[in-house]
Amino acid sequence: MQVITLMPGMYPGPLAHSLVGDAHARGLWHLSLHDLRDFGIGAHQKVDDTPYGGGAGMVLKPDVADAAIIAAQTEHYAQCQAQQNVAGTSPPIGGRGWVRGEVPVVFAGVPPMLDANLKTQLKGYLERLTLPVELVASLDDGPKSIELKELLQEIASLSDKVTFAEADEDMRKPSFAIVRPGTDISVRFAGIPMGHEFTSLVLALLQVGGHPSKEAQDTIERVKGLDGDYTFETYFSLSCQNCPDVVQALNLMSVLNPRIRHTAIDGALFQDEVEKRGVMAVPSIFLNSLPFGQGRMSLEQILAKLDTGASERAAEEIAAKKPYDVLVVGGGPAGAAAAIYAARKGIRTGIASERFGGQVLDTMGIENFISVSHTEGPKMAAELAAHVKDYEVDVMDLQNATKLIPATQPGGLATVELQN
Repeated sequence: MQVITLMPGMYPGPLAHSLVGDAHARGLWHLSLHDLRDFGIGAHQKVDDTPYGGGAGMVLKPDVADAAIIAAQTEHYAQCQAQQNVAGTSPPIGGRGWVRGEVPVVFAGVPPMLDANLKTQLKGYLERLTLPVELVASLDDGPKSIELKELLQEIASLSDKVTFAEADEDMRKPSFAIVRPGTDISVRFAGIPMGHEFTSLVLALLQVGGHPSKEAQDTIERVKGLDGDYTFETYFSLSCQNCPDVVQALNLMSVLNPRIRHTAIDGALFQDEVEKRGVMAVPSIFLNSLPFGQGRMSLEQILAKLDTGASERAAEEIAAKKPYDVLVVGGGPAGAAAAIYAARKGIRTGIASERFGGQVLDTMGIENFISVSHTEGPKMAAELAAHVKDYEVDVMDLQNATKLIPATQPGGLATVELQN
């Protein structure tokens, strides 16, 4: 029995008495304790945090629990293997074996990383690859490296365009690069991109494999035209809802422009780096070893920080636009609703917003939107954007309004002054 607890001193407790205790004393079952605090984060070995979105109480940190579970699974596997060696049998890793009088044991030390349903879906996505892809792993002897190798081999088995190889080429272990052979194009993950980052892994495979991005063509051209050498590092956690946007944006940039490099790093597996760099929250982005940004960022926001002339060009384009009948300042649900109502009347309508969707983008669970019992912020923001585009509303993102200048005469035009 593997027990993960914050109070190991309470055990074996009642388990040491009666029939259960007698069976334990005779070696018919074993008790292994894992102190959750041993897997805590930082100098104080923190294991919990406040709930996302606020509210009373505390919740366990998933990355801490995951590390403890992996340790328990690894020990369990080792114990089962030792018993199997005594019994003279050897069940497959990741399968179901039998020990001591046909007692069923699930060998979870190195489980299959992808279930049958996920494999089927991923196989369908990989059929869209038009170019070969190589998964190049840097591994050590640790349990996470074993897991990563299992995952990469499973992915490679799903497509004849994907191959797997090992190479001791990166200081971070476990890590792997998704490479387009014969080119400088690659994307690197340090850690195992499951959880919220599994979508990032799938998109990286598709994009390195030649599947086109759905980003606007002018945005793609701006990325390709960036002049400079950029090495990005993004720290994420598998439970972070805001991290995939950043990881996916920087991955795409590294595919489009070979002078851009990006490594997505699971902070839970590289705690020394996290502490050394003072990473207090995820996602945290570093550019050429210096802090670049923190929190959710879109591709357009990242480009605006890199392309120093982008703001001036945007200002020129906005200044050249014809006046609007209605200009909505703010791109949240209220701004989107106002713009749709105006545009439905056939009048020229625009939206100026810092980021379309507003705070909704940072809200995962929404349960007070009448007629929709539950939705998620990013999904709702995407649906708002699609609805607004149905009416040809001119959306100007990355804009901050600083001044409203009233019309100088009745019926004249009011002026909204933007930061740029």
